[in-house]
Amino acid sequence: MNVDVIYVVYGTGHYTLLSLQHIIASTPIGRVIVVDNASEDLSLSHKRMEPMLTGPNKYIPNENVGVYVALNQALKETKSRYVLIASSDAFCAPGWYAPTIRILQDRKWGWAGPMEHNEEEYNIDFFWQTLVMPFPTSLIHGRAPSCFGIMDWHMMRDKVGLFDEQFFLTFGDTDYVERMRDAHIDYGTIMPHRVLHLVRKQIKVLDEGLTNWLTTWDEQLFRHKWKNRPEVLERHPLMCYEI
Repeated sequence: MNVDVIYVVYGTGHYTLLSLQHIIASTPIGRVIVVDNASEDLSLSHKRMEPMLTGPNKYIPNENVGVYVALNQALKETKSRYVLIASSDAFCAPGWYAPTIRILQDRKWGWAGPMEHNEEEYNIDFFWQTLVMPFPTSLIHGRAPSCFGIMDWHMMRDKVGLFDEQFFLTFGDTDYVERMRDAHIDYGTIMPHRVLHLVRKQIKVLDEGLTNWLTTWDEQLFRHKWKNRPEVLERHPLMCYEI
């Protein structure tokens, strides 16, 4: 069963290429959709990928419209029921795909993906180790695989809808998970680790002060949106200072 693969990118093109190679080696792909939020900045743009994204694939150049506007752009372009939301700094190991699809189908989950292993740098030993580790061994219900996971997009589209575009950099995933909970849709991650995640490589492209400001702003938007739902706010203690 083919899946459509979505990347929302801003710089770190060398990681995107490496991440995509991992997916190609282990995943039956319907089409690849790359939404480039830095298309006008030659130092950060992924435009050099455009010639390889021909046929059913698609490269969408953007100004920086934020993560969740761009995700929605890509989701509207998808054709497959199952959609992999990937990250430039996340690299899948062999054997992750079939068990993930099977769990989505058998358990009627809306979003599932392998547990990620966080590292500062790309570690080839991680991938050698996965070859001798059984997968899957257990499930962690209620943990969203936001850096690398497959959605049953037809289910999610009909019962939850698109991401909330008021969020720019963060908290759109958190908001989406709460909307999934309200729609009684299950989700989770699969053990053991089958994804290597390079910690904050993509977000470090932005100025640290700007990143902190955007994160704080998005958190305040989240808390305002859910202000009448104290049980939701209790699940997400305040991380940043008010602005």
